[in-house]
Amino acid sequence: MSREPVRQYFHVTSGKRGSGIGSVNLRVRLRASRLLRQLAMTLLCLVSTGVAAQATFTINSLGDQSDMDIGDGVCDTGFMLPFDTACTLRAAIQEANATAGHVIIAFDDALPTDNFGWSVIQPSTILPAVTDRITIDGSTHADYVSGSGQPRVVLRYSATGAPGASGLIFGAGSGGSTVRALAIEAFPNSGIVLLGGNGFTIEQCTIGFAWLPQSLSSLGNGQFGIVVDGASASGGGNVTMVRDSVISYNGTSGILISGGSEATFVQNNVIGLRPPTGSGSAFIPEPAAGNGAYGIHIAPTAGPDNYIGGFGSNTISNNVDGEILIEADGQTLTSNLIGMPHDFLVPPNFEASDFGRGEVALDIDSSGNTVGDVSIVNHIGNATSFNVRVGGFGNTVSDNLIRHVRVGVTPDGDQVGAPYGINVFNADNTIIDSAIVAHHGTSNIEIVSGTGHEITRSHLYGGAINGISLGGLAMVGGSPGDGNVIVGNDRGVFINNVGSGIVVVSRNFIGTDDQGSDLGNTVGVLVNGPNNTVDILENVIGFNETGIQLDDGSTETWIQGNSIGLHGTSTLLPNGTGIRIRSSGAPVLNHRIGYGPTEQIPDKAFLRNSFHNVGAAIEFTGDPGASVLSHSIRGNRMVGNERGIDLGPGGDSADPGDADEGPNRLQNFPEFDVSATELDTETGEIEYRFRVLTATQNAAYPLRVDFYVAGTDTTQGERHVGTVIYPDTQAQQWVTGSLVPTLPPVLPGSYLVAKTTDNQGNTSQFSPQQILLAVQDAIFSDRFRDGTVIEF
Repeated sequence: MSREPVRQYFHVTSGKRGSGIGSVNLRVRLRASRLLRQLAMTLLCLVSTGVAAQATFTINSLGDQSDMDIGDGVCDTGFMLPFDTACTLRAAIQEANATAGHVIIAFDDALPTDNFGWSVIQPSTILPAVTDRITIDGSTHADYVSGSGQPRVVLRYSATGAPGASGLIFGAGSGGSTVRALAIEAFPNSGIVLLGGNGFTIEQCTIGFAWLPQSLSSLGNGQFGIVVDGASASGGGNVTMVRDSVISYNGTSGILISGGSEATFVQNNVIGLRPPTGSGSAFIPEPAAGNGAYGIHIAPTAGPDNYIGGFGSNTISNNVDGEILIEADGQTLTSNLIGMPHDFLVPPNFEASDFGRGEVALDIDSSGNTVGDVSIVNHIGNATSFNVRVGGFGNTVSDNLIRHVRVGVTPDGDQVGAPYGINVFNADNTIIDSAIVAHHGTSNIEIVSGTGHEITRSHLYGGAINGISLGGLAMVGGSPGDGNVIVGNDRGVFINNVGSGIVVVSRNFIGTDDQGSDLGNTVGVLVNGPNNTVDILENVIGFNETGIQLDDGSTETWIQGNSIGLHGTSTLLPNGTGIRIRSSGAPVLNHRIGYGPTEQIPDKAFLRNSFHNVGAAIEFTGDPGASVLSHSIRGNRMVGNERGIDLGPGGDSADPGDADEGPNRLQNFPEFDVSATELDTETGEIEYRFRVLTATQNAAYPLRVDFYVAGTDTTQGERHVGTVIYPDTQAQQWVTGSLVPTLPPVLPGSYLVAKTTDNQGNTSQFSPQQILLAVQDAIFSDRFRDGTVIEF
């Protein structure tokens, strides 16, 4: 119920009309009484504390009149109320500016309200800028409910006012001021503008609208909700706080930080959503509620160390251009809900995906920023293009850290993805650590360009075309414990035209996790196009249709120390095909799978790969005439694959002279004299006689013939046991000799197979001959096998 009709406003003159003398006397008596009361309170404070008193002006009028006698220490417009003189907001600010020390502006218990329950102040011209420290405390309104977030005092600009007006302007000298529990709307410029000083607090306000549980006035402000321009600084007591407020319906961004402002803390706000219309509702989206540009814009002129989130999470959603734009260096964002429902509460008839509409949820166009921290996670989703974009337009940004973020999915598993999860372009040294990035249509993480990027300890899943797409130099994984889980995508890691330098994919789980779960990608790792130098090292790659694919134009990929289709010695994670090397015309050259063509293979495992797959461990496919050459495949462990190495048509025959061409020049495998090749059970040596039917003009001599043993009659090698150099002087001739196998010793009943690699790395298939090395003793017939995988 409105109390407005109870109040009558009088303007007291000099006594020229009616009972003027009486009116003047009444005003004098009232004013004298107030002065006496203030003097008594001042003396009491001085006696009790020994310091200057803190002045309080109490607004009891919703009018807009100026103070009658600025500087006299009394807020008095000269208008009469039934029991006091009128004090307006304008008059209180004028008098506060003229009063030394901290001034509190409170609101009288009997301040009128309208039919909606608001006390509405409507300035008709720009209010005076604040030039001294004040607190405007709307929580002193008689009807304000602490913690409700529903201010009862509304500062609403008159439609007839000046076109450039902002609501409250704080200038030089006003540092340390506080605005509490005000609703500010309908100003053609901005709601609150902080232009000088530091240590401001804005709290429990609604900027751009006013609301009570069953009513909403959403007139917005024409420009920004809050502007912090040169108005905060680092150091104790200097920080500016914007907290516990709702900032929506403004014409451009909800909050602008600029002009060198640093150490602005923005915490526990809702920016861009419409507040609930009833108790218990979540903040819900409405197209008109979002601010017209960004929720928060940290402009290029801002200083460092502004802090968004932290101990008080912000919900920043539904803004037109995006939720946060950072254009200044050295900012920190933690514990925010960006493009998300408030407190993850989705009202009836809504979905979690309804809460964002900007092209970019978090847009970082500067350097040295930190997004996220341990246990205070940013949740980011629902952009129309990029949930996170890192990169400069026209300048290269660097050293941004994104960690402990959840992008594209809520804690309850709701999908809030976009085409791109985290997109990095025109940037260097971006670190993405301990992120969950899921449900993005094109790429969960995309590195478009740049160098020095790192992606570690992250979980990337959920139906994207690319779990990770690399067009710049990056480390994916790294040291023990730094690996990522990359599962459920079309291509787990896609590497394409990264330029000069090395991409490293190391110690990740690709298609599975550390528990051996079946979570495969279509292709675990795909390397495509020229200009790539890639190291794929010590990953566990399982349950993919193809574990690794080296595609058109790819060169210089080293694949070493990986478990492809298994984890450890007994956990099977079979891919369809382990590695596929493919060309439809562009040359595919110089890949290394295991050891290089001239390296000595030691009795160590750090370079060998282990394979256990449904199809071939390594498969070549190439159109006629395609150059698929110099792929060294040495020292690997292969067991349980359909076959070890498949060069395609012609690869399983050893033609005299080896003039045929195809993948790896269809290198001839060695041919054994079975009767002269055996295991000497007394010395443990392998005695051999073999030849390679390759003419010197058809291979780069000398050849290296690698010997392997297997536990079954198979065309793949489970353990490398030695290498014999086959020189050009013996080309196509039989050679006889013996070798001492690398440890552990070869047991009777093992089978011997071999393959050839020339000096340029062209490796053959395994020899189709499986030579039984001595008859085993019956007591060792099971060879202590566990029925699954042998570890020699």
